[in-house]
Amino acid sequence: MTTLCQAQAQGLGDLAVTPTHVTFEGRVRTAEITLTNKGGETATYRISFIHTRMDESGKVAECEKEAGTMTAEDLVRYSPREVVLAAGAFQVVRLQLRKPEDLPPGEYRSQMLFRAVPPPQPVDEPEPDNGKQELSISIRPIFGVSIPVVVHNGLTTCKVDLADLALVAPAEKGAPSTLSLRLLRDGNQSAYGTLRASWDAKGGKMVAAGELACAVYHPLPSIRVSLPLDKLGDKTLAGGTLKVSFTPRDAKEPTAQASLDLP
Repeated sequence: MTTLCQAQAQGLGDLAVTPTHVTFEGRVRTAEITLTNKGGETATYRISFIHTRMDESGKVAECEKEAGTMTAEDLVRYSPREVVLAAGAFQVVRLQLRKPEDLPPGEYRSQMLFRAVPPPQPVDEPEPDNGKQELSISIRPIFGVSIPVVVHNGLTTCKVDLADLALVAPAEKGAPSTLSLRLLRDGNQSAYGTLRASWDAKGGKMVAAGELACAVYHPLPSIRVSLPLDKLGDKTLAGGTLKVSFTPRDAKEPTAQASLDLP
């Protein structure tokens, strides 16, 4: 059983992965990823490429590579393939892009997976033979961190829009309200960025309402997003305007904005 998680700022468990996104574009041909063991014991991690698919809810799941398609796995070489990290140690994984001259324009994406290799289990003493034969199965989850590795070749574009905004009441007492919306993507590359919501009360000061990192993988045209408004505390959302914006990764200004007036 393998449990996958897209890397956040500090990775999964005791493994920190930086950066959490690698893009080859323009003249960039090399990149480095640093793995750091934040735990107190030596750990082994195996490195490989996998393929994923995103559904309309934004969930990402591992899938088989479609026959005849080219991905970042076909274009990027990396070393090492396995690392052993002592407690507190780090290791640099080096990536190199090798593009054929006739590569068509577009985006080529894969996920680089850092899969934990569990230590050997001690052999249990055999149970006394009582004349009964029983089947015993031991299942150990194997954890892994994955990050996108993306190659942009030639002219690639991405336009993002925000639509279908709606305020959703808390599912349970004490939970924040959420802003439901659809994140629309157009073009031949994926969208990566941050959604930020703010509350503009009539006659009051605009305050931050919520923030969420999100992505829409090409070729998916849109996903449905639930943005928790967890920065508002117990403020009553009435008689004002919720404003939301999308800022692409590494950009300083938002490229898409929308608002929802509340009675």
